[in-house]
Amino acid sequence: MTESNQLVLEGLETSDQSTVTALEWFARSYESMEEWKGKAREVFFSLNGNSEVARNRVASMVRFYFVETPPKSEDVKRWKQGSDETETIHVVPPKISASNSAYVDWGYVADYLLLACAALSDVLDAENQLRETEYRTAFDSFKIRTMVHDARSLMKETPNATETELLATL
Repeated sequence: MTESNQLVLEGLETSDQSTVTALEWFARSYESMEEWKGKAREVFFSLNGNSEVARNRVASMVRFYFVETPPKSEDVKRWKQGSDETETIHVVPPKISASNSAYVDWGYVADYLLLACAALSDVLDAENQLRETEYRTAFDSFKIRTMVHDARSLMKETPNATETELLATL
């Protein structure tokens, strides 16, 4: 078992080491990255796709994670580079505290986690289908209530009209 503080993510467009180490902590394993992308996706959906608000909420949530409940060191399995074997690595969390958290670009970290919402996926398709079904149900209910209201009003205005005359008028 080896200890790692190595750069896991390549090609990041930030030179801020604090931000990079925060992102690396989320990318320490596939499971942890998927967990945080899922949390970011939930925030995004709960805000009806408002990306600016979602970005701020996720940034706040991530900052809270590091500052209020500091993560503990853990052992994770990773693929050996250039091999088809895994190795166990002891990963140390970044040293982010309330005093140095201002040096981390939390918006950049949130953007990285929210990238999961940028591409179409089964989750997005299911969410869109659910919202479309809910909208149709509400709209159809509104149309039926409006038709009943109009029919009652017409029946009050013309009490002697026959059923065929009422239906023709509606």
